[in-house]
Amino acid sequence: MTIRIAALAVTIAALAGCAGSSVSQVATDASLIAAALPPLLASLSAIPGVNQTTIATLQADNATVQADAALLAKTPSATTAAGIESTIAEFAPLALTLVPGASPYVPVIEAAVSLAQVLVTDFSAPSTTAASAVAPTVYTASQARAILAAGVH
Repeated sequence: MTIRIAALAVTIAALAGCAGSSVSQVATDASLIAAALPPLLASLSAIPGVNQTTIATLQADNATVQADAALLAKTPSATTAAGIESTIAEFAPLALTLVPGASPYVPVIEAAVSLAQVLVTDFSAPSTTAASAVAPTVYTASQARAILAAGVH
């Protein structure tokens, strides 16, 4: 009984922290962002003559987002959401320098930026990065989810 009450209290506290979305939606959004990065990174790595230092930085950012998304799925936290947002804010400009503006990768990168901001605002925390300063196009949450779910093939 005590365990159930404690679990219920944790769930209620997590839900109270998520102003715009449910805990499961926040976890899903973080997973969408995390799932979009490895195929994108593989494609960027395959660009002939790409700067390997840039790829290494992108790989480190990817590892951070993967770990934070897994943590957010277990324990919803504004701090973890902010970590994803700041890492994506670092990832996006670097990745965008590797691809032309008409590339199919651009919307995926921009959608990751947009949805990362939603993660933070879902916890009623102020966003640390203006999405428009990081990516030229800012998507709504539903647009970003659709783009990330489709990915780049």
